[in-house]
Amino acid sequence: MRTMVWALAGALFFFPRLLRRCLFALRRPRILKYVLAGDVVFQSPARRWFPPRRKVIALDALDDEWIAVGADPKVHAVIVVFEALHGGYVAATAIFERLKKLRETKRVVVYAPHLGNRDLVAATGATSIALPPSGGVHLTGIGVEVTHVRGLLAHASVHVDVDAAGKYKGALERFTRDDLSAPQREVLESILDSWSGDFAARIAEGRGRTRDDVAAWIAHGPYTAEAARQAGLIDCVTYEDDLRDDPTGGGDSKKKAPPVVERARAGSPIPPRVWPRLPASQAIAVVTMKGLIHMGASRSFPALTVGEKTVRAALKRARENRRVRGVLLAIDSGGGSALASDLIWDEVVRTRREKPVVAWMGNVAASGGYYAAAPANEIVASPFTLTGSIGVISGRFILADLFRRLGVTRTLVARGRFAELDAVGQPLSDEARAVIQAQVADCYERFLSRVAEGRKLPVDDVRKLAEGRVYAGRDAVTHHLVDHLGDFTFALDRVRELAKAPRGRPVSFDPAGSPFARGDRTSLHALIEIVWGAVSDPALAEVIALANLCDGAPLALMPDRYALC
Repeated sequence: MRTMVWALAGALFFFPRLLRRCLFALRRPRILKYVLAGDVVFQSPARRWFPPRRKVIALDALDDEWIAVGADPKVHAVIVVFEALHGGYVAATAIFERLKKLRETKRVVVYAPHLGNRDLVAATGATSIALPPSGGVHLTGIGVEVTHVRGLLAHASVHVDVDAAGKYKGALERFTRDDLSAPQREVLESILDSWSGDFAARIAEGRGRTRDDVAAWIAHGPYTAEAARQAGLIDCVTYEDDLRDDPTGGGDSKKKAPPVVERARAGSPIPPRVWPRLPASQAIAVVTMKGLIHMGASRSFPALTVGEKTVRAALKRARENRRVRGVLLAIDSGGGSALASDLIWDEVVRTRREKPVVAWMGNVAASGGYYAAAPANEIVASPFTLTGSIGVISGRFILADLFRRLGVTRTLVARGRFAELDAVGQPLSDEARAVIQAQVADCYERFLSRVAEGRKLPVDDVRKLAEGRVYAGRDAVTHHLVDHLGDFTFALDRVRELAKAPRGRPVSFDPAGSPFARGDRTSLHALIEIVWGAVSDPALAEVIALANLCDGAPLALMPDRYALC
């Protein structure tokens, strides 16, 4: 009994103090901290147990969070820590826009151990930028690096037989040349001119400077942290813990700062806002195409691929679902099989007849990726998107010399005039080559007509823009291959407007690709690819994946997944 009395007395004594402290903490201004690390994606991925997903930064969840933060009077400032951002310049531009919007109502400070070109584009959207004394800004300008492996194949006595429709269709040049051809160099120079302008414009806008200032910064880069501060690239040189005490970077760390509340770390999920429950016929479906396009089912491990069977099934489900008002086709693909691309095109056309379809282009939506996007009601791209590449190519590995070196003899006994087309690694006769060239030409003409129909342009105008030429997003808008410049959120708003649907969380219609699904390839072959892809360099794995498509069939494939520097 005595114990209960003392417990009750203690509660009556301490509870008011605890209550006052809690109420004071609620009223006291806070500093929110976000640690961003991982792959930047525009839509929160579905959860799965195997294979495990890499940690991601879901921008739709971040949008919900920062809308609430911007309207919260208790939030004094926001600290955003960049640890390791992946996603290319399209993702960097998206983060830039979100930071710029947040800084309209809150002070936003970006802290990073080191800033590269892409990180700097994203960071300049903040009110101020801080680096540690040992950090730096690696501002060098934009460049691209193209890998050629002809010499490697020559050591193995392997060469590639190529037939292409289009002057700029150099998708297999990495196998047939040791350097860039003149048409490919022309395309790269044009893309870099466009990208460099947008790159400088973003930094100039974020830092409140002119493009000439940015050009001078690039000319004298890279920078140490202190040199970057003196040049005006960043605002503060300090350590992260000191930044907690002085978020303004003004050096007044003695003044007691508001408490720092950490909202999210290293790709951990950000609690999303509760979306309104939508009635029937109010949702927007999102169908994603990411990776190399091929026949059969999509694959999700070790890398994402686009299987026509999976994408067609998702589009059909979205079309037949009465709750869905419109479809957003999110594309990040450089193409692949021309046949698979055409089958996806047909499904997009059928969907558009019943519901509005908007295609959004990520880092790349070229060749087969553009083929699929062409019939959409509208196409949205980023200034840093690679698109176009309207052309067709066919490649075939010739292994006869390699077999001879290895002491392997292959003898073909066949019936049929062109049975040699199915022979593995044998050179083609002139007649057989003419058959392949006719197939490529027919596929190219079909590609031109599909684009002309979808974009409502004369075929002759499309032919002038085609020839396999790749365009940056801004140039694609100029040539009417793309309708708008914007990110995923902008494209989603365009679908809602066309469908007259209210704002609500979009519904994903992406069936999970099986790790072992590989179209019509054997499970053993797929397993070997998975093991090899898991331990090999991503660039080499991509070359191997491309080599698997070089079986003589027409390909709608862009020249290269350029490595940005």
